[in-house]
Amino acid sequence: MYIKEITYKNYKLFKSLKVSLERGLNLVQGENSVGKTGLLKSIVWMFWGSARGIEGLLRRGENHMMVKMIYHNNGNQYKIIKEYIKDKDEFRWSFSQYKNNEWVYLLDSTKGSIQRILKTKIEKTLGIKENTFMSLLYFKQKQFYDIIHGGYQVKGYLDYILNIMQINTLYEIIKQTKSQFKHDLENEDLIKKNLDNLTEQLDFNMKNFKKKQKRIKQLKDEVNKLREDNKSIVNLYNKCNKKVTIIDETVSLYNKIIARKDNIAAIKKQYIELEKSGTRIKKYRKLIILRRNIRKKKGKINNLTEKIININNGISEIEVNIENCREIIRKINIAGDEGICPMCQQKVPKEHIKQEIGKQEITIDNYEKETKELQVELQTIKKIKNSTEEELHVDSQNLSKVRDALNLLNSKFLEYIKAKQDYKETTKEFKEHYKSTLKKVRDIFEDYNNISKSEIDLTNYQAISLNTLHKQFNEVFNYTNVKQQDFKEVLIGKQDLLQENIHDRNALDNQISNLNDLIKEKTEKLETIKLLKKNKLIYDRLEQSIISIKEEIRQLKISELEKLVYKWYTLLVTKPQFHNLQINPEDYSIQIYPIDAIKKQYVDLRGNLSGGNETLLAIAERLALARRAGGDIILLDEPTDGTDENNIISEVEGLSNITQIFEQIIMITHYRAGIQFANNVITLKKNLKNNITKIK
Repeated sequence: MYIKEITYKNYKLFKSLKVSLERGLNLVQGENSVGKTGLLKSIVWMFWGSARGIEGLLRRGENHMMVKMIYHNNGNQYKIIKEYIKDKDEFRWSFSQYKNNEWVYLLDSTKGSIQRILKTKIEKTLGIKENTFMSLLYFKQKQFYDIIHGGYQVKGYLDYILNIMQINTLYEIIKQTKSQFKHDLENEDLIKKNLDNLTEQLDFNMKNFKKKQKRIKQLKDEVNKLREDNKSIVNLYNKCNKKVTIIDETVSLYNKIIARKDNIAAIKKQYIELEKSGTRIKKYRKLIILRRNIRKKKGKINNLTEKIININNGISEIEVNIENCREIIRKINIAGDEGICPMCQQKVPKEHIKQEIGKQEITIDNYEKETKELQVELQTIKKIKNSTEEELHVDSQNLSKVRDALNLLNSKFLEYIKAKQDYKETTKEFKEHYKSTLKKVRDIFEDYNNISKSEIDLTNYQAISLNTLHKQFNEVFNYTNVKQQDFKEVLIGKQDLLQENIHDRNALDNQISNLNDLIKEKTEKLETIKLLKKNKLIYDRLEQSIISIKEEIRQLKISELEKLVYKWYTLLVTKPQFHNLQINPEDYSIQIYPIDAIKKQYVDLRGNLSGGNETLLAIAERLALARRAGGDIILLDEPTDGTDENNIISEVEGLSNITQIFEQIIMITHYRAGIQFANNVITLKKNLKNNITKIK
């Protein structure tokens, strides 16, 4: 497995950067604060990271961040893309595989995929779990030495890696089982005593259970008997309930007859009172006379109206003539100074003109007299017309009154006739309906006589009155209703008592079931104790065997690990500083056997091994464990820190020697020493003006 390339956009110091990586040893070199460690952390984040704390990864002042990583594994090519848009607070990612010359999406957050599935998919393609990757394949800065110096945490961690933890788990299970067995053996008498108590309690509950069963049967029989006894009452109640409508309809019809009879009497009384005010013939005569007078007065008014119109026309003509005369006088006055007559258009003496004016003034006076006479005549005719119109109005009102009185008298007469007819029809309908009702309710009274031992006389039932029928029916209905209520109260009481007993019976049944389970459990416990007494020796021997096996396996695993660590150490260094090493089984710290040792014995690392060799030994142990876990890629964050140039070259050369085993190593360093052994060198440099890191 190896990473091919990583593309950054606005990721921390990387505004726009593409990093190409190769198989073998890749050195990422540069000064402080150029983003070397950030590059390694971005690889870890692309594999396992989430949206938590993503704003800290976005380059300051930017809105959109994107990282794309392509890696190969087992002949397949995969691509991971993660993006963040700040203003939308949106985190997107996708995971795709290169197939048939195109990228095919396997997972996509925009299509509903969840990140937990992405982690599972990546672990499957890498062939390694996240915790193994983080603890064995990712060498964090200044954390190389913990593993070789040992300790409680290192021991627990290595026991888990070397599968010794599983043996410890098995040992703890055997130990807990023995402890439980010991407790059970000590409590055997107590278990027997509890078993006896439970058996007694079970017998007591069984007796109560049988009593409850008997009582429940008795109550069920009583309820059934109550229902059977009440059947005739229920049937009679149902019959009454069905016939209530028939009785109500009969009473309603009877009430209609009474109401219509009263209505006939009221209408007849009103008609008689109207007749008293005058007979119909007198009213018709008066109507004829009024109509005749109205016709005459309307003719007279029409004649007077024509006269008024003629007088008005005569007055208008006279007024026109007067106006003509005045116009002639005006013209004579105008022409008088010239001495020309306006009538004959000839010269005449002034006296002639004065005579003509006098004639016209006399004519005007005559016209005015005639007009006054006509106006006096007009006023007289108008008075006669107004008087006639008033008489006509009075006659019209009287005519309307007479007509209304006749109409009212006729309508009351018709209403009286119709009311009499309705009364006859309703009476006939009532008689038929009543006969039918008597037939329908007769069986109810027969049942009632049988049930209540009553003596309602049914011999001549056709002659019974409606009031008696209604009263008897209500008596039967009330009787059945009361009986029903009494029955319901008794039945509800019996049913409540039955349910209470059933509930108690079920509670006892549950208690009996629980007691049986407890008795079974205690019995099995006693059987187990009997078996334990026989097999106690076997468990003791098994415990001793596991302790012995655990130590033997630990020694074998440690011995195997010692050989692997020393092997990887010799691959990393050109001149080893010790012949051999051993791992202390107490805390898993490493001791060495120096080449130039004065005392022929293993000694502690501190003070007996150079810093560079100590770093390489720590790397060797991590590499041995990583290879055992199946890893193909190593991330090293400044393993040369605090090492001189010669040791740096030695470390780089040693790491290049193992690239045939590990497919890819990515190493962070400040120095350029040993770059000749690298397959790929990436130099990062920061532009101080805009704070952007680029590849030099």
